[in-house]
Amino acid sequence: MGDSDLSGTIRVDLGPKRHAMKADLVSNLLDFDDLAGFIGGTPRMGSAETASEEQIKKTASEKENDRIFPDQRYNLERLRTMDADVRLRAKKILAPNLPIDNLNAKLSLNDGVLRFEPAVFGVANGRVEIFSTFDGSQRPPKVKIDTRFRQLDLKRFLGNSTFAQKSLAPIGGRVAISGTGESFRELMATASGDTFLVMSGGQISALLVELAGLDVAEALGMVVRGDRSIPIRCAALDLRGKDGQMGVHTLVFDTTDTVVYGEGKIDLRDEKLNVILTPVPKDFSPLSLRSFIRVAGGFKNISVFPDPLKTGIESLPAKIFNVVVMLASVVFQPRDLWWGQDADCDGLIGSIQEKDPYGVVPKNVDKTGGPKIVTAKRSAGQRGASGTG
Repeated sequence: MGDSDLSGTIRVDLGPKRHAMKADLVSNLLDFDDLAGFIGGTPRMGSAETASEEQIKKTASEKENDRIFPDQRYNLERLRTMDADVRLRAKKILAPNLPIDNLNAKLSLNDGVLRFEPAVFGVANGRVEIFSTFDGSQRPPKVKIDTRFRQLDLKRFLGNSTFAQKSLAPIGGRVAISGTGESFRELMATASGDTFLVMSGGQISALLVELAGLDVAEALGMVVRGDRSIPIRCAALDLRGKDGQMGVHTLVFDTTDTVVYGEGKIDLRDEKLNVILTPVPKDFSPLSLRSFIRVAGGFKNISVFPDPLKTGIESLPAKIFNVVVMLASVVFQPRDLWWGQDADCDGLIGSIQEKDPYGVVPKNVDKTGGPKIVTAKRSAGQRGASGTG
């Protein structure tokens, strides 16, 4: 099947008006590209023998497109022709650019309603659980997606980069959205729901933290002396939105050196983001270009650039203006006078845990790196605390 092997048992009952299939399938080596059809995409074609002429043309067209969400229309008639109960286990997954190890999925199809209950991927020494419902019995189809991330090791995603060599802690989180549409692109354009990701503890490159804060003096010092690791206290991202417009409710990345706050929005309809990062140092530096950092653009061409006056970076003149302002204001940096304070990691993570019924949020650790369990249930006094940023 494509570039994947498949074996097992398939039984089809032709008696009912709508045929019924039951299958138990196993793959020793599953090419991840062959799963692209589930969201309307096309495989990247590992070999010419498995690629039709139509697929090759469509893949080439998608590469030239500035969008990443597939817009292929769902074939609803196919969903209504048969009921199915399928289990698929993949012992090994071929995904060169992703740390995906295996798959155990349960799929059911009943009267045009397709469900994954769940599809569990072994990913980055942890796992990703996908519970989803695709109701193709109506038009436009209704879709619910509940994806849970458990103990994902970021180092596996970052490969052999210098950043990956630091001891990042596992992350956990959840994406729970629903929407309607006859393609994956239409679904994301109407998506409503919540997303959160949390990391607690670990280490990060001190050089990267100083560069994020545009601290020239300390960055140059580390280039000469050598990089070092600094503790991560906590990191959290909490998005909430409706109809494809996701707002950043909380974005905090706190280390013992600098705390970074974020605000902005993510537009799933037009596949764009516009987020402003504010690095706040916890120490003084004699040569600092502290500035707001704007992360903006399409999902395929994201731009990261200083934006000291929050004027935007949509054009080259705007970028030049921002650089001039940043250099001119280097001696006026009130945020560089030891104003940076530790984020309330306990309150921040605790508030997210309160909307985490499945226990995907990692346990918190204190600033010394030792374990400190934060339970989902807190006292009435603690419930009043909330993470700021």
